[in-house]
Amino acid sequence: RATHHLLNGRVREAFYFNAFFVATLPGLILWALWWLRQWRSARPLTRRALKFNAWLAGASLAARLAFWLVRNLPGWPLL
Repeated sequence: RATHHLLNGRVREAFYFNAFFVATLPGLILWALWWLRQWRSARPLTRRALKFNAWLAGASLAARLAFWLVRNLPGWPLL
């Protein structure tokens, strides 16, 4: 539902349905563009870049799980 509202230009409604997705979408797009640039350059990723990607994936998963837990608590709109 959030994606549908974003594609139709209704950011407020998209934020209502999934605030975490809307808030993290710009970062996800930037990361994807960076990764695509690295892939097209045919240079291998450095060890530092691989470490950062692993850290970013873990932090993203932890944040998504935390948001999911908090969102499913009783009284979510009041938090």
